[in-house]
Amino acid sequence: MKIISLVLLSVLVGCGKAKEMPKFNQELMATDFPADGSNIGGRYKVEFVTLNDKFIELHPTSGLIDRKGDKFQVQIKLTGGAPSVWHKQDLHNGWRCPTLEQDDKNHDNIIDVEEGSNAWGKPIIPLDSNLKGQDLGKNLYPVADETGAYLYKRNANFTELFKDLKKTPDSKSSFIKLAKNEGLSLAGNIIVIYGADFNVNLPETVAMIEGRDRHQSLPVACGLIIQSSPEPGTIDTNISGNMGNPEPARTWTPPAPTPEPVPEPVPVPEVDPLPVPQPEPVPVPVPVPVPQPEPEPETDDEDEDDDDDGWDDVWRRWFRRTWGGGGGGRN
Repeated sequence: MKIISLVLLSVLVGCGKAKEMPKFNQELMATDFPADGSNIGGRYKVEFVTLNDKFIELHPTSGLIDRKGDKFQVQIKLTGGAPSVWHKQDLHNGWRCPTLEQDDKNHDNIIDVEEGSNAWGKPIIPLDSNLKGQDLGKNLYPVADETGAYLYKRNANFTELFKDLKKTPDSKSSFIKLAKNEGLSLAGNIIVIYGADFNVNLPETVAMIEGRDRHQSLPVACGLIIQSSPEPGTIDTNISGNMGNPEPARTWTPPAPTPEPVPEPVPVPEVDPLPVPQPEPVPVPVPVPVPQPEPEPETDDEDEDDDDDGWDDVWRRWFRRTWGGGGGGRN
């Protein structure tokens, strides 16, 4: 396979979001690689950068690829993503990672799958549950845990893997095949990771992978493959990674607005009620007794009409009372 031979000028230090993408000396030298893949060997390091970090959380990512004889192994670690997100990840035959300045054609501040493919090329090896063949993994890709992280580790027989790349192309597949006389170089190729939190509001201008929704199609990390050593690292048969199928394509709808919290009522301190003024009692007048005339002493009947008697009658009555009898002397 003829590709552009790329001489590394600078690489990213560490993993995750970088201040700038990798830069290369673009010496346009066509190279024929062996059609049996014998040029692939040793250890390769994948230098990742975060894509679309204005819309997603930071995705620090690292990757290693090792080949020793017929043993082939791929390891990818992603942290800092969203919980339980399905992450499609593929090896592409391109030669660079995209930038907003160069590749955001519709100026929506997002690199989508269509814009990115101009830089990272066509997918050739799906990094799914089975590396032996393009259609054997059955769309089973890593699913992040509750912390938004996953560790992917899969291995394969390199002869079987390379033989599958030479099979007759499937018109229904999005993955390309190699011609019989074509070879492949890992160094200078690209690994792309997709998958964002479904709660993120993405504009309708974001392109989608067929059968996937915008969030499943959004590229979140792009990694350049660089050969770091002619000697491979440890290759074993252990595998890692929680693999799963994607959920059916969904249409994003804005979440219901959070109702405003109802303020707690301010407690009113209890106070004694003000006394109700009572009218002053109206003094009840005490009835003043009407003085009654003293009764006159009782008198004899003959005295009742003293006022009407003459002087002689009065004198006689007095004489009788005094001397007893009528006209006699003292006894």
